[in-house]
Order: sequence, then C-alpha cells, then structure tokens
Amino acid sequence: MIALEKTIAILLCAGLSRRFGDEDKLAASFDEKPLVAHAADMLASLPFQALIAVLPGGQGQTQLHAMLTARGFRIAENPRPSDGKDSSIRAGLQMALRYRPKAMLIALGDMPFVTSDHVARLSRAVTPVAAAMSFTSGRRSPPLIVPVGMAEAITSRGDVPVRDIVTAKCLVEVSASERELADLDTAQDFAAYRAGERDS
Repeated sequence: MIALEKTIAILLCAGLSRRFGDEDKLAASFDEKPLVAHAADMLASLPFQALIAVLPGGQGQTQLHAMLTARGFRIAENPRPSDGKDSSIRAGLQMALRYRPKAMLIALGDMPFVTSDHVARLSRAVTPVAAAMSFTSGRRSPPLIVPVGMAEAITSRGDVPVRDIVTAKCLVEVSASERELADLDTAQDFAAYRAGERDS
C-alpha cells in the first residue's frame, strides 16, 4: 500500500480524439458537464499529494486548461501528442517526479465512470516494487498506480514502450458486467452510455 497523500494523480488529456470528429471530445457535454470534468472531479475529491493534467503543448489558455486549473490541476504539456499515449505518460511523470512522491496514478480524461473506491483499491494494491493496474474481461486497463522507481524507469527509457516497463504488477479487477472502466471515444459512445444502453 502507498497512501494517496504520497501519490500524485496524473490525468491524461492530450489525445487527438480522431474518432470523435472536429469537436474537442473532453470538453463535450456528457451528463450535464464536460466529459473530462467527471474524472477530474473524482480525482480532486481525493487527498492526493498533487494533481497534474497533461495537455497538448502550444495551445495556451484553452477552455480545457481553464477547467482543469480551476479544479486544482497543474498543467504539464506534451509537445508531441501525435506520438501517442506513452508520450503523455512521460510528460506527466516528469513533472510529478519533481514533487518527490512515492507513487503516481495515471488516469484518462475520457473515462467518466471510474470511482473513488476503485482508486482506493489501487492505492491499497500498489507496492514500492509493483504497480497496481485495473483489469476487466481479461484485459489490463487504466487507471493504474506506479511506484516511484518504476516511474523513473519509464521517464529514463524513452525508447521502450511503457507496457514493457510495467512488468511487476498487481491486478485490481472490475466485473465485466460493470461500466467503470469504459472509455468514450466516439459520438456513438456518448449517446449509448448516456442512455444507459452499454455496460463496459
């Protein structure tokens, strides 16, 4: 176990959302507030050492930037979001390591159903040498918590995929019948989950 008070939460918000269309997916309305606000509000309700959101670089004070800083998030910029999720993870971890945490949680801005109880389970499962990773229907999923030593390895080995570094892990399972680990990628996902037609 590593306490949340010694953990920094990193919310990844730099994806290009190619499948969603021209609108900014994370700022799009879902259940009466912007999609990203669901994950941001859940994380902000917990006693993390600090909150970091990773946004695309060079965009200045966007609506998303203002929304997240108002909720207490520090902003890390990913100058090359087209390089994929690993580049955002590394940008967030590099900022987080400045604060000397014991662990870092990595969460996605397009997963609105993750609960504080699930984050607490991850916190209880992580150890100084093993990450805690969400798991459902035979697949691993964010959110996950990595100990500081693993975070340092991820940032120093930029040529190695993150998944190949996160080898020591404890899996925290979510029932396949629940939608907690669902991520919303398309306008059709928004409509289906808003209507309660899909589980996960």
